Amino acid sequence: MLEITDLSDRFRTIESPGARPIMLFDEGTATPVHRSMNTVARIGRTLAPWSGRLGAVTPSAAAGWSEPISVFVPPAPVGYGDRQSAIDAVAAAVARRLGETFYTYQLGLVGDGAAVMLQADIDAETLSSQYLFIIDTSLQLHQFYYWSR
Repeated sequence: MLEITDLSDRFRTIESPGARPIMLFDEGTATPVHRSMNTVARIGRTLAPWSGRLGAVTPSAAAGWSEPISVFVPPAPVGYGDRQSAIDAVAAAVARRLGETFYTYQLGLVGDGAAVMLQADIDAETLSSQYLFIIDTSLQLHQFYYWSR
């Protein structure tokens, strides 16, 4: 797997006047998910086809990228002993989020496979809430919350 050392040009966005850019899913990866799927096993099965693409971002690229996009100060990255444990942690975070709200969500990859994104479509015309998960090469999980109005 080729290491990703710079994330600056990997993410596609759309922009509206007066609003933050909205990140776009990688082609063909946006998958509808909903409240009834709020188990780690079900989300894990959704993530499984993409698991080989996760974990290529260097720690410095993941940490440096969070500053300009995260709405809140991101939590410190959490380390895992292997890639599957880190992917399971992403599945658990997504399942937890699905169980908390009734919004319509999509789950997929962004940044040419650099990150997993959970997007809540709160109001399709005005507001999107996005949760990003990056597993770095040292198997740390970085989580970011981003929204656009």
